[in-house]
This record gives sequence, C-alpha cells and structure tokens, in this order.
Amino acid sequence: MRRLGKRVWIWSFLFGFFLGFSSCSHFPLDTGPAAAASNDPTVVISGCGQEPRSGYLFCRVREGANPTERITLHFPKLDCARANCIRFQLTKLDGSFGYGAGVAKGATEASFPMGDVVGSGQALNPFHDGEYQVLVKAYYLDPERFERVLNFYGFIRVNILAPAYTPLVCDDPMVAWEANAGRECRIQYTSAGRSEVCGSCPDFLKP
Repeated sequence: MRRLGKRVWIWSFLFGFFLGFSSCSHFPLDTGPAAAASNDPTVVISGCGQEPRSGYLFCRVREGANPTERITLHFPKLDCARANCIRFQLTKLDGSFGYGAGVAKGATEASFPMGDVVGSGQALNPFHDGEYQVLVKAYYLDPERFERVLNFYGFIRVNILAPAYTPLVCDDPMVAWEANAGRECRIQYTSAGRSEVCGSCPDFLKP
C-alpha cells in the first residue's frame, strides 16, 4: 500500500512537471541588432486593397471620400503578464501623438478606420496627404519566463488623389506602352503617366 502511494505521488509529480513545462513558450531569441534600432520599419500592415506588408502601407484615396477604409495591424501572438501585451500609437503629420490603443492579450490584429489615421471623421482632403507613423511597444515572456520589451514601427502613407483622377487598371484601353518584367509580369503606362503592374510579379514591384 505504501509502495502504491509512492508510485501515485511520483506520477503526480511527473504529470505536474510536464504540464508546467509544456505551458512554457520555447522559441529562439534573436540576438542580432533590433529592427527599430537598425532603422528598419517592420510592423505588418494591410488595408486599402492590399495584402499584409512589412513596414509600409501605401493608400491611394480620392479627395472627398469618407475615411471609412479599414487599416489592420498584424502582430505575433504573445504571452505576457499583462492584460495588453501590445500597445500601438499613431503619429500625426506634425509628429504629435494621434490615435492609440492596447491590444488584448492573445489577439494578433488591431483594426481601425482611416479616420483614426488622419485624425478626422470628415471627408478626406489634400491636408490629410502625408506619412503617418505607427509605433508599437510589445511585452513578452522569454523562454525563462522573464519579461522583455520589444519596440518596432511602420508607416502608413496616405495619398490623396484629385477628384477627377482614376488610377490605371490592368489592360485599360488607354494603355499606350507595356513592358515585361518577368515571364508573367507586365508593366503598363498611359501617355498621361498612369501606370499599373499586372500579372504575377515580384512583391517589390507591387504598389
């Protein structure tokens, strides 16, 4: 009976040990220079009809449009000892702080309308044209369960188009010139300088 109790205790101990071990996060620690300190914008951003991109989002928006287009920031799923492992802050064109919010623990996205980027719910106008910075501070527990802080950033470029202007779409009848930039990648221009990248092209050619 004593031997059975000892065996149960051992199995209970091992079960608790492995359960606790499996709950710890194990991942490699990047010991190289930090992205932000190396002047590399790396916040992943999507919106304005574009897939998620690292560091920079370019939004073409027509003057007079309502700023309802949704912008989404994409984050890693972090473990931390806080209610919000991630907090982001947008800056205005003059460099002052604009909209900001915390991201709930375990969440990997934060979405907000273009109006929060430009700081206005009114129709977009040329004064909204410019580059807005996204600042991110993230807290996470390393494999030894010590809290670490990560800072990274990105940019949202808002380009306000004239009301009468329409960006070029692929194979528009007004295309004047076409060039190949790969087997299935085509670059098209009109005589007014409008351009578009068509087909299956390297990411660096996409707008």
